[in-house]
Amino acid sequence: MKILVTFIGLLFCCACGSKNESTVVAISADSVIVSSDSSSIPTDTIATASPDTQAQIQVIVFKNDVATNGYGYDIMVNGKKMIHQPTIPAISGNHGFHSESDASNAGALVKRKLLNNEMPPTISIDELNSLGIH
Repeated sequence: MKILVTFIGLLFCCACGSKNESTVVAISADSVIVSSDSSSIPTDTIATASPDTQAQIQVIVFKNDVATNGYGYDIMVNGKKMIHQPTIPAISGNHGFHSESDASNAGALVKRKLLNNEMPPTISIDELNSLGIH
């Protein structure tokens, strides 16, 4: 019973938090950006099912932990994580991108595919090679 009351209390606390506030965190090699103002990170928009609204897309590059090493990227749509890519896609193994620039370029390609409504927005080995990512 005590566990149930604690669980319900936790749910109530989560539900009562402000639903309109969002925090954007961007991590790079030498800085961490934490902002409640998502305008500090570049975005583009895509049309949604409703013609009156558009989705905001952001690419956020981050430094990986020791296990995967290197860099990765997140694709955020309307402030919510849509894609978390800590490793280089389309290759075997769990290897992060060698540089922040490589992760950013791959994330930009996925973002462009989303803007062009290419689903799923996968990356091929040929596309990685054309970006100079090996």
